[in-house]
Amino acid sequence: MKLLIVQTAFLGDQILTTPFIRAVKKNSPDSFLAYLTTPVGAEALANNPNIDEYIIFDKHGKDKGITSLLSIAKQIRKKRFNIAFLPHRSFRSGLLAYLAGIPERIGYKPAPGSIFYTRKVKRDPRKHEILRIMQLLSVFGLETDTPPSPELFPSDKDISIAQNFMQAHSLSGKRIAGFAPGSVWRTKRYPEEGYIELGRLLIRKPLVDALVIVGGEGDYSLCQRIASGIGKSAFVFAKAGSILATFALMKNLLFLVSNDSAPGHIASAAGIPVVSIFGPTVPEFGFAPVGEKNIIVQPKNLPCRPCAPHGGMHCPKGHFLCMKSITPQRIFYTIEKNLLKNFL
Repeated sequence: MKLLIVQTAFLGDQILTTPFIRAVKKNSPDSFLAYLTTPVGAEALANNPNIDEYIIFDKHGKDKGITSLLSIAKQIRKKRFNIAFLPHRSFRSGLLAYLAGIPERIGYKPAPGSIFYTRKVKRDPRKHEILRIMQLLSVFGLETDTPPSPELFPSDKDISIAQNFMQAHSLSGKRIAGFAPGSVWRTKRYPEEGYIELGRLLIRKPLVDALVIVGGEGDYSLCQRIASGIGKSAFVFAKAGSILATFALMKNLLFLVSNDSAPGHIASAAGIPVVSIFGPTVPEFGFAPVGEKNIIVQPKNLPCRPCAPHGGMHCPKGHFLCMKSITPQRIFYTIEKNLLKNFL
């Protein structure tokens, strides 16, 4: 049996798909399992022992356009997959599986690409995204009610990068927390001055000895500004290594403060508590990090939220109260009361 999972969504979605990958392989241990994904997805999910082959689909880069789609579909057709799972509901993913001639194509009802599916599973909007993805296995009579934790697999090089960073900044043995201030969507970003003030409060108390500001290469300037604003006890780990090196570094943190974005899921996979700041979006969308020790911080009684499934690039109302109304002091006292005293 040859199985294909098609997941070309954002980084956070890739990480939330890892429990499904594990479940598929456990259900069919002798099957060949391939994972079709973006370059970022392949980087994040590298070294996964449940994946037998990675197929890269650079949909926003060199594979953009119908000609590339047809070419990749032709390549996949030659591999003769029996079943395709489609956790990403896009029209393009469904079309790709159809053009590849995969006889059984399992996806959600409703979905933009559902016209191309042979078996359709009802997607429950009330459930966590991990459980919604796991619903695709319901066609085989398999389901779970508890969201399994995501998992990532750093290489020895990734672990070494993290260890070298710790040594270079004399962080070993210290109480370290992390900030992840970036997001693709601007309205999901807690204001950088808020992160600066929160960092100063955590260091001044002191609840932690040092802070590590993490992010992708595109977040480097933002991370640098926040670290400079906090002072000499803050260090930047952006540009320093891969997604999996960031994951390896997070294993050394007491907790991570993150926006509603992928780093929260990376921290969840690392097994550390996540303090998630939700502004334009809400946890009920199903994308909060998984973990009993996690904390959600969000505005109170704000009628204009949620404003969009992904937030947005600009506040539709122009006031950005969903983030500005959350004070650094409130986040600080929430951490002090509910996290450090109870769990650490």
